[in-house]
Amino acid sequence: MSACLNDIRSALDALVTEIDEAVAQRQDDITAVHDSYRSGAENLVAYLALRSTDRRDLQRELTALGAPSLQFPELDVRAKITAARSLVSALIGDESQDAILERMAAVEEALNAAEKRLSVNSDDMMGVPCGPRSTRIMVSVPRKAADDPEVMENLLGAGAEIARINLVYDNAQMWEQMAVNIRETALHLHRTIPIAVDLPGPKILTGPVADGPRVGSSTVVRYDDGEMRYPSRLWVVPEYLEGNLPEPPELEGTRPLRMMVENDWFDHLELGMKVRTADNRGVQRTFLVMMKHDDGALLQGDRSTWIRNHAMLEANFERTRVRGIPPLRRGVHLERGDELLLTADLTPVDPPRKGEVAQIGCTEPSIFEALKVGDPVLFNDGALYSTVQELGQGEALLRITQAKDGGQTIYENCGINLPDTQLNLPAVTEEDEQVLLATADFASIVEVSFVRTVQDVQDALAMVCRVEEHSGRALGIVLKLETLEAMQNLPEILLELMKHERVGVMVARGDMAAELGIMQMVEAPRYVVNLCEAAQIPVIIGSDILDTLTNWGQPTRAEVTDAAWAQRAECVMLDQGKHMVETVQALSGLLSTMDEVQRKNQSLLSPLRDWKS
Repeated sequence: MSACLNDIRSALDALVTEIDEAVAQRQDDITAVHDSYRSGAENLVAYLALRSTDRRDLQRELTALGAPSLQFPELDVRAKITAARSLVSALIGDESQDAILERMAAVEEALNAAEKRLSVNSDDMMGVPCGPRSTRIMVSVPRKAADDPEVMENLLGAGAEIARINLVYDNAQMWEQMAVNIRETALHLHRTIPIAVDLPGPKILTGPVADGPRVGSSTVVRYDDGEMRYPSRLWVVPEYLEGNLPEPPELEGTRPLRMMVENDWFDHLELGMKVRTADNRGVQRTFLVMMKHDDGALLQGDRSTWIRNHAMLEANFERTRVRGIPPLRRGVHLERGDELLLTADLTPVDPPRKGEVAQIGCTEPSIFEALKVGDPVLFNDGALYSTVQELGQGEALLRITQAKDGGQTIYENCGINLPDTQLNLPAVTEEDEQVLLATADFASIVEVSFVRTVQDVQDALAMVCRVEEHSGRALGIVLKLETLEAMQNLPEILLELMKHERVGVMVARGDMAAELGIMQMVEAPRYVVNLCEAAQIPVIIGSDILDTLTNWGQPTRAEVTDAAWAQRAECVMLDQGKHMVETVQALSGLLSTMDEVQRKNQSLLSPLRDWKS
């Protein structure tokens, strides 16, 4: 037994030597990082050395001795190895008890210091968590938050700590108004709410699809026996409100179809009045005025209806033509085996007729010079998989090889992923810098998309520094990990990132799944979380967290388990949806529960739950 223990101790000593050599080789990189990340950089290099080869036999031997410290080495690699070696030495009995106890006290101090550094780095970057949990909640700010302060009041009041504004959408005026409402709500709640801005980046998207007809529908919902449960509804607003149309009231059942009418005709409406129209099928429909305010009237009917733009409405012999019904959104429907012509031409396309090859544009023309026959081209976060069959000037003929049964539809501005194609796209663009300058007065955190290389990180940091000099405000930077190349270069990317004072990493699981393949998502997020814990960098887990709850009001079992795993990160990001407030409340409770039983990768020995009570 003594010989076995000596072999284990010798293996630990050899491991320490290996780590020392790795740290010495990367000393220039370690000293180049910001002071707040110096210890994290050294620990990251040590962790990479530890995980550079298979250590499972040593891990099993230590666990059998009651020294499981190598099971969770991320926080402080040297301290965990020292703890294991001290226990082995105590079992051998050739070192004094005082020496061993002194080393163990130093280990405890080192682990506490490392945990505190990660906590401080997270607080400096993303603020202090709300309530009795360690994981923060970031919410994607919906567009209506610019006009309605109550939106952010509800989200922040439910427990969200960070507000994220996506700069792909809307404009500087709306972003500013969102920020004003966020700040006012934060003051009211006596809290500090960091605002993160997500830069557009070099995202590759599908081109436009021609609009469908301007026809809207309002459907009657019926019980199984045919009795009406919810009526069809129209929301009629006067045309003087064009440009700032009020939303219809929130009602159970079908959402009212909104349309504009002439001001005089609207003034003519009264409660209980009958409104008649011939719908788009030539069928006569009658509605009753059930509610009327200065900014809109609610009409209800007992038949489903389809109304086109410029259709005639009649009430007490007064007539008007409706306006403002938006065109139907159309897409290109594809099934397994179909061909698709991807082209640099951004002319709006029509959905293909039977026998025609489908076509859609691509917003980044340079990809056609980089694509090769056989390369995969993915749409809808990898849900639709195709391969390149032929290449031409500014176009590529694709064949759909994977799709859901019954096919899938791709729309305008759908993401395109090219996991095996080497692209020379910059991580930051001129547009990124312009929109960041427009938001620098209120932004606290900058999210940079599609970082692939160390050069991309350098370009992003240089842009942030220029904006900081212009605005006089310090900005944190979050790198969104979305590509295979970023995963391959992650250690170098993190060391370069740590040259900035306030940094973080987001696991953008949608594009990551498309780039790496859905089955790689078993390992990829864990890999990022582990490396970032070693580097003492806070992590954000994003994409589809409680997505069904957010959009439909009821989570799936798998989503709840998925959200529980995300508690290992310092922050969880929620996407927009109809039930965001309920989702924030549910996630806050779930994260608080997980804090009682889990800390990063380590299960905590809290009392077992009494399931009888």
